[in-house]
Amino acid sequence: MIRFILFAMICTSTALPSTVFAIETTTNTSNSLFSALKSTLKLNPRVLTERNKIVAFSRDLASEKMQRLPALSVLAEVEDSDDSKGLIRVLQPLWVGGRIDNAIVKAEIQLKLADTELLRVQRELMEQTAVTYANLLGLKERIKAAEMNIKEHQRLLDLINRRQEGNISSMTDVQLAQSRLYQATLQNEDLKGQLQRTRTELYALTLTRIKDHEPVPTFLTDLPGHAQIESTVVKVSARLAQAKLEIEKSRMDVALSKSEAMPRVYGRLEQELYNRGNTGQNLDTSVGLVIEGTLQGAGFSNWERIKSADARVRATRMQSDSENNDIRRNTLTLLSDRDMFRQFFTLNQSLVQSTAKTLTSYFRQYEAGRKSWLDLLNIQQEHARARLTLEQVRSSLEQVGLRLAVQMGRLDSLSGINP
Repeated sequence: MIRFILFAMICTSTALPSTVFAIETTTNTSNSLFSALKSTLKLNPRVLTERNKIVAFSRDLASEKMQRLPALSVLAEVEDSDDSKGLIRVLQPLWVGGRIDNAIVKAEIQLKLADTELLRVQRELMEQTAVTYANLLGLKERIKAAEMNIKEHQRLLDLINRRQEGNISSMTDVQLAQSRLYQATLQNEDLKGQLQRTRTELYALTLTRIKDHEPVPTFLTDLPGHAQIESTVVKVSARLAQAKLEIEKSRMDVALSKSEAMPRVYGRLEQELYNRGNTGQNLDTSVGLVIEGTLQGAGFSNWERIKSADARVRATRMQSDSENNDIRRNTLTLLSDRDMFRQFFTLNQSLVQSTAKTLTSYFRQYEAGRKSWLDLLNIQQEHARARLTLEQVRSSLEQVGLRLAVQMGRLDSLSGINP
């Protein structure tokens, strides 16, 4: 009997569930955005932490399943008299009021919660990585616009220097042009500082140096209508899935609290190993049933635990409704931002074209003596500001689209997630 029990325990331990984490790399694209996302999912400490938690909860589930196996105990009594003896006892759970089954179900739910938490963290980091990547691309474009602004101001400064040398313009006009050139240079340096900080943020997320920064594929931000986006985000939301699992977990807490009030029935086997007082050396073997039951606090303590678990079920249901409302509200906010940035983008495109034409006209009028030098510098500044704003709005629109794409789960398979 003992050999059989030990053999069963060894076989069960070798069959423990193990969680294998593999990052899929079968995507057909080699865009550097996906490289950044994969690096984040593979190396970020938050992801590694959640993966280790899954391993821990899988072991907890295996431990709860082991409760179905017999309990072994060895008893020894050593006395000065001849009554010293030793025996081994085996208790096999036969009926425990659902304690084991409910505990296993709760452990399974906890493991699912850990899986869902991993997905939530992965998507959160993917969103941060994608937004940071898009911001980095946007800053590069704004730096190009700022450098073009410097070249244009340098061209104007060279022009006014020649006119001042020919006594056509005053030294004040030269100083004004130099001042505007300094402003353009400072603006460019500020953008370069922002670019460096964004590179640092991207490295903190990916823990990898991304050398080439390719444009974001347009199909990622080519999204359907508002209603479909909202329904998809709610459907695949990891936060909402967690809230629903918390309800199931709370229900199992109620079932476990009720199980505690039930008696426990065990099959018992006792085998004497040694009995000094038995001169005939006949070692006894006994088989029987054991019934145990405990009502702490005359049963009122268990009753209060049941009522507490019921209250937690109601709380988790309300939390699920709250999560649903928050997800829809955040999605509608992003959709509103996307519509706003689209409108801003169209208006800024028109503004860039308008200021470019005005700048050309002012330059001709300045040479003809109908516009002042200050008028020309002001329209140059306005045109440069419009180009920078256009690139910033373009980047913001791309970032909002990527955030919605991540929340819709469109980047999961491309990044190696299999939810």
